[in-house]
Amino acid sequence: MKAAKVKTKGAIRYALVPSRLGAIFVAATDRGVCRLHFPADDKTVRRFEKHYDRELAEDPEFLADVAGQLESYLSGNLRKFDCNVDFIEGTEFQRKVWKALLKIPYGETRSYQWMAERVGCPKGYRAVGGANGSNPVSLIVPCHRVIGKDGSMTGYGGPSKKGQGTKRALLRMEGAIG
Repeated sequence: MKAAKVKTKGAIRYALVPSRLGAIFVAATDRGVCRLHFPADDKTVRRFEKHYDRELAEDPEFLADVAGQLESYLSGNLRKFDCNVDFIEGTEFQRKVWKALLKIPYGETRSYQWMAERVGCPKGYRAVGGANGSNPVSLIVPCHRVIGKDGSMTGYGGPSKKGQGTKRALLRMEGAIG
């Protein structure tokens, strides 16, 4: 299924931020960060230009504070991001899940079932998993903190070992797992 193009108002500025996870594509409107994707390269920029149906403007200065926070977080020195998020896409349910993710404290995990109960859909843990998988602002909106009820590292990049490894590494860095 191909994702629908997103019509946006105003400028979307981006930067490719170097990190220990590889380059991170960060895009923002004047209201906040609207996309974070890694690993990224020039193809990522072109793909998101098509997705947003507009040209993106490279503006590392505009995103310097967010880039610094990402670096600090990935170095284990930042526990809470201090930046606005602008959910310019997603369904009402997805946005509700993403907002709930922002309430999971650093160094803690929650289950998909717990998340489903929090968003008023107690049997919707699979829908919560789908919303997590569509999270446009990972790391800042910490979908990696959601795990299986049995403690398994489900989600995060699908069933790929690389995605699971990244999730495990982030949770280990935060002290959520041993």
